[in-house]
Amino acid sequence: MKALTVFPSSSFSLALALLPPSTIPYSPGNTSIPTTDLTESIQKLTKLNTLLESAQYDAFWSTLESDDLYADLYADVAGFEDLVRIRIAGEVGKTFRQIDLGVLSGWLDLRGDALNKFAQTACGWRVNGSQVDIPANAENEAKSEIKGERVGVDMFGRVFRRGYEAPA
Repeated sequence: MKALTVFPSSSFSLALALLPPSTIPYSPGNTSIPTTDLTESIQKLTKLNTLLESAQYDAFWSTLESDDLYADLYADVAGFEDLVRIRIAGEVGKTFRQIDLGVLSGWLDLRGDALNKFAQTACGWRVNGSQVDIPANAENEAKSEIKGERVGVDMFGRVFRRGYEAPA
């Protein structure tokens, strides 16, 4: 569960690799794995990881709240929800310069004053009515890039010669 809080990274995959193959629900060759509490937990954690890695944050929060087993899994991880929110906010900050407050609310699973406080204090963003302004950083700043290539006729000499050769 702790490995989910450091997405996007390979930490979750590495944690799965430490488990014996008989406990991994989708391992190759294991078509009839008996369902135990451990395999069910691993299957649910894998689903959560997939949702986080594919940026389906709304679905992540609804899935997390859909089953009591999820609550049992993250009960021992202090501040789990806040850690995930901070990572989601980090990804949003890398991608956007401005985002709708409603969209951000769904992605962070926060509403009203809690959302405003999180955006302003934890992230340093400015809430402007129904929009959240994210300051420019190295990842979300548009950069123009000029690429120049020098292509001379001599580079295509072989192609031209073959065009004038008689067919075989």
